[in-house]
Amino acid sequence: MSESLGSISQEYMDFVRNLGLQMGRSKNTEKSTDVMHTDSMSFDLLHAAMGLSTESAEILDLLKKHIAYTRPIDRQKLLDELGDMHFYATMILLDQGATLDEVLKMNIAKLKARYPNGYTHADANNRNGTVETVAQRKAVEK
Repeated sequence: MSESLGSISQEYMDFVRNLGLQMGRSKNTEKSTDVMHTDSMSFDLLHAAMGLSTESAEILDLLKKHIAYTRPIDRQKLLDELGDMHFYATMILLDQGATLDEVLKMNIAKLKARYPNGYTHADANNRNGTVETVAQRKAVEK
């Protein structure tokens, strides 16, 4: 892998931003289709959340076919669906004015707080959401 995650991540965010999907506008029209915009949720946020769910179900279907029908896992299709999920996740990042780095820092902080000595079933079953939230806030304040 010759490119750093940061540079390809930024390139991908720019690519998704430039597709013209944000704010419910298609690239070929000035007219907004953002009929569902509210103060708390844009059309794009809902579109992306539904897309994540759909792509996740497609990955689950690949695994079902592997288990139930003994088909080999189609790695290319699996990675294709994962790429589609990343597209929708990037739409959410753009909608929320966030970055992948921010999300990853928050996730690392949460998991370190949850599993201070590595994964255990006990820690998984006895989570402290307040401690995790504080750790996440500190991680992005740096």
